[in-house]
Amino acid sequence: PNKTLVKLLLPTLVFYGSTASQSFSLLQVVALSNECQDTRVFCVKFLRTLLRCQKNNFSSQGIRLLVLLVYDHSSVVREEAIKVLDEACEIKKHLVTFSSLNPQISHLSLSGYLLFTRLFSLTDNYSLFKSTGVLSNEVKKWIQVKNFEYVELVERSIAEGFTNYVYTEPGQFKRRSTVSEMDLTKKQVFVPVHFFGQLAAHIEGCNYIKTESLMDSMIDTVKQQRLDDSADILQMKAAVWALGHIGSQKCGIELLIEENLIG
Repeated sequence: PNKTLVKLLLPTLVFYGSTASQSFSLLQVVALSNECQDTRVFCVKFLRTLLRCQKNNFSSQGIRLLVLLVYDHSSVVREEAIKVLDEACEIKKHLVTFSSLNPQISHLSLSGYLLFTRLFSLTDNYSLFKSTGVLSNEVKKWIQVKNFEYVELVERSIAEGFTNYVYTEPGQFKRRSTVSEMDLTKKQVFVPVHFFGQLAAHIEGCNYIKTESLMDSMIDTVKQQRLDDSADILQMKAAVWALGHIGSQKCGIELLIEENLIG
């Protein structure tokens, strides 16, 4: 369908009650089969609107459609779908539905990988990941590399929010006036999820953090306060972000209190 027609049609559909299934089915046909990238992006953004309207059937049908859109051949559509899923997964029932669909997203992009880390906040997934070795592999990745990449991600996002430049590819920035009109909107910056924060979302994860002494090197970094060069500063930032995310969780804050990091 013509993209203008789609934009006029979709808001007239009823996504609750007896007609909800038919409306979602029509939305799915347009979102998955339309050749126009802009139209598919509009469908993803329309799903965000439905999410924020808190429709009761969004978890069963909206999340499923978003997961399908994550595999779109266009990176623009994929990234938009990941953003909406990330917002949706702030609500536990949506996260549970998302997890039940067994999404294969960690390889897609950094944002897809961070969305994948949300799965560690569910106890069932924690048990599965621990038994299969996925948990130990992720811990190693974050301690060795991802903690530092996380700092760079946050600082890059903040820089984009306050400057006239936008990050386009590894190591490359362009003035906003040189990128597409889609990128000219004011960038909103949100703190992304962190693996250790998700792991600390339940008592099992907190016990794992404690028994495996995962905070020890971070605590040493914070207490030593060595800031002699850029490497030391990055190490400090990575430790503070990781410990801060652990402390953002109810049982995680108890770990920080036990280590006398906070009063």
